[in-house]
Amino acid sequence: MSLPVIHDDNPNHFCDISDLGGLRAGHVLTVQVGNPATAAPPVMPQQQRPPQQGGITLEALTSALQAASKPKSPQDIERQRNMQEMQSRIHSGAQHVMIYENPQVQAQALKVIPVDEIRRRAVEDPGNLGPRDAVARKLLAWFKHECFQWVNNAPCQACGSGNTAGMGGTHPNSEERAGMAGIVELYKCNECSAVTRFPRLNHPGKLMETKRGRCGEWANAFTLCCIAMGFEARHVVDWTDHVWTEVYSEDQQRWIHCDSCENAWDAPLLYSEGWGKKLTYVVAYSKDDVRDVTARYTRQYDECLARRTKVPEVWLAEFLAAFSASRRAMVPAARRAV
Repeated sequence: MSLPVIHDDNPNHFCDISDLGGLRAGHVLTVQVGNPATAAPPVMPQQQRPPQQGGITLEALTSALQAASKPKSPQDIERQRNMQEMQSRIHSGAQHVMIYENPQVQAQALKVIPVDEIRRRAVEDPGNLGPRDAVARKLLAWFKHECFQWVNNAPCQACGSGNTAGMGGTHPNSEERAGMAGIVELYKCNECSAVTRFPRLNHPGKLMETKRGRCGEWANAFTLCCIAMGFEARHVVDWTDHVWTEVYSEDQQRWIHCDSCENAWDAPLLYSEGWGKKLTYVVAYSKDDVRDVTARYTRQYDECLARRTKVPEVWLAEFLAAFSASRRAMVPAARRAV
């Protein structure tokens, strides 16, 4: 491969990459971007001129080339794959929560939420909560008991029987894709033999129409409800297979755990101690922030750290900090001050 660098008669100036074999200790290699005819000499004896910014010594170049050409170990390949997977999941989660900020999607939730009734209940029975927390708590109870339905096997759409059996999955059709369904579960009725499609919808506005699903659908729709009602809320993903919501309490100046599937309010140890889950990564997503909140959900964080083998902890902390900073940079200054 020929890569012209500069053309002159100075024996210390290297004309192309084939001349690198003539490098000797004490030389400094610099890379010049621009017109070769006007470029400064990229290589010269160190004793004639000190290294400029961006220079690299022969020893450092040799070390870098050796490291680049060294075959990667299976552990290195696996580590790189895990980092890419982590980045992909975080980007996906952060992108998803932006849909909650869409006024039209919030309007879909507000068509269903009995706002005045929930506020009335909060005034009449606040419990030991402040006024804003009482509204959020009543919203949670309403969602659990009066709004959403849990689905294991989808009931038959033809005869209404709940006696159905799973048949696997299939790809979504155009209507189901509009609801952001990634997969469609199929169920055969044991009474009439009809086949029912159960798309796993991911669009929170559409979920406020269907009002059914499992924990993913529940947390997705409830997080939308909270934001539509004027609360700061985060969509929380547990990588051992659960999802819930956190609502920011203006009364207490902290984030409150809310699990709409369980009607659980401020019970962060529910999973590690109540359910016995072996947590690994728990990540909270909002429109301008992504946080690793795992430590909030366990008393045995040291044991949890031992299970967190996907990526180095320092790398994860730095990646999340940089990612969140880039998100906040896009937020107006007045909003960042809140």
